[in-house]
Amino acid sequence: MLRHVPHTRACVQAAIDTVKSARSFGPGTSLVEKHYRIAGNPAGLNRIEEMYSLMLKVLDRPDFYCTLDTTDEGEGISTVAFARLGGFFLADAAGKIKFRRGAWVASGIEDFAAFVFIHEMRHFVEGSSDIGHHAKGWVTDESMLRLRPDQTVFNCDTFAGFALEARNGEMQRPGWVKGTAFR
Repeated sequence: MLRHVPHTRACVQAAIDTVKSARSFGPGTSLVEKHYRIAGNPAGLNRIEEMYSLMLKVLDRPDFYCTLDTTDEGEGISTVAFARLGGFFLADAAGKIKFRRGAWVASGIEDFAAFVFIHEMRHFVEGSSDIGHHAKGWVTDESMLRLRPDQTVFNCDTFAGFALEARNGEMQRPGWVKGTAFR
């Protein structure tokens, strides 16, 4: 997964640049509005940019912030990866992003690896108690479309999908994005 840090960084940086551009051009049909639906709310834009900026700090030191799950402690959480909520703000090893054995599947597809990495970093850099699982899937999935703006600015898959589209341009739903029906 760490070999995809440069691509993941490019996606995160593109997300930041797109958010900054949205400040200049205002609300409307921008990519920010497509994913977050915040109608140009400055507080929402600030929150989104802050989260991506913290992700860049993680990507500056991936060996420090990431590890393999060698104890299978995350078996019940995910077969791919998991991150402790707010782990970025902790000094101990328990706070790291942990890649599991299923990460090798994601590591074979650059955008898939970036999606997983960004999703986990969103948990990792969260300073409040919002877990970030209001919906899973691609921006066009029904469960994602039902999200309220106050949920999109916390939702991990929203951050991952937005960053990919900011980097790659408008995309169709990738086959490897799995949706889940959240309520």
